[in-house]
Amino acid sequence: MIPLGWAVGIVSLGITSVAAILARQPFLAENAPFFTQVFRGTFVPYLLPYLVTVLYFTVVYKVIPSGSVSLMSALIGSAIFSALMEIAKQFFTWYVANYTPYNVIFGSLEAVVILVIWVFYIALIFLFCAELISSYQRRDMILIEKTLLKAGKDRTRDDERLLRKFGRTFARDEYIFREGDIGREIFYILKGRIRMEKGAGQTRKVLSEAGPGEYIGKTAALISTPRTASARCLEACSIAVISGDLLHDILRANGEVALLMLKEFANRLRDTDAALEELALSWIRLLVILYLLHSRPFSEEQTVIEDLAKAAGREKAEIEETLATLERSGVLTRRDGRVTGFNWEEALRLVDRQAAYHSSGN
Repeated sequence: MIPLGWAVGIVSLGITSVAAILARQPFLAENAPFFTQVFRGTFVPYLLPYLVTVLYFTVVYKVIPSGSVSLMSALIGSAIFSALMEIAKQFFTWYVANYTPYNVIFGSLEAVVILVIWVFYIALIFLFCAELISSYQRRDMILIEKTLLKAGKDRTRDDERLLRKFGRTFARDEYIFREGDIGREIFYILKGRIRMEKGAGQTRKVLSEAGPGEYIGKTAALISTPRTASARCLEACSIAVISGDLLHDILRANGEVALLMLKEFANRLRDTDAALEELALSWIRLLVILYLLHSRPFSEEQTVIEDLAKAAGREKAEIEETLATLERSGVLTRRDGRVTGFNWEEALRLVDRQAAYHSSGN
């Protein structure tokens, strides 16, 4: 940035010097017509340097950054920089002329010291305007970052801005997206409730529900896969639709949002593991019930645990734990580790409860 600061300072001095030379030209003499006087007194010393500076630094702000900067952002930043530089130029000239005895301290190096100070101040203004351009370019990202990180807190003002910028409305029972759709958007719920559903033959299974302050569709947005479920509005909803590219930019720029997403996926994996474990236990219970139903009446020579462990491909300890659970539920009775009775009615009730549990989306 040091060479850039010198370049900025030298260019600013060059533009001012050229303007001063033009102002002293004979065709702009004091006895010239009124229009020429205005041109000489206002346009040449002030407006011309300003316009040339705006043009030059628009190119600088557009070309130098490694990222993409829109022409409008570069033009706005350059206009602010040029205005601040003109103000700094007048103030600095007045200050140096009246309150800086640098010649006493530095002698013949006075001009060099003043130039270094001028370059320093201009570089600060240049970097300040560059930061303004960066913030303006990232205004959408900043808004979404604040919204995601403030989930569950007071979001009224941010939600209103999100609704104006990214908002879409959906009617009751309207689908936001359907299972198998291709899309990379993430949907942040501003108002209403949404139900996640997945096809199961001719029926639809309810996976979960989401309300204001929650977001859906993150898997497809992050890894560009078809939608794994359908999202249906339970009531009229207002949704902020955020593109996948913008989400990727946010994750690259903000570690907190990336960590939030990782926690969300970790929680989802934990819930999935718990559901799979419960499904596996339910399968073992059903296998035990079918085995006991088929094996009645029970003989003393029967090796229930060994037979079930071999059939299910599970450890004997798991089968023993399942038998103990069924015994506590009243499905079977045991004596000295041997099955002595089987209650068919209780077995049916247990199967019904498990079917209702899994069909509810748990």
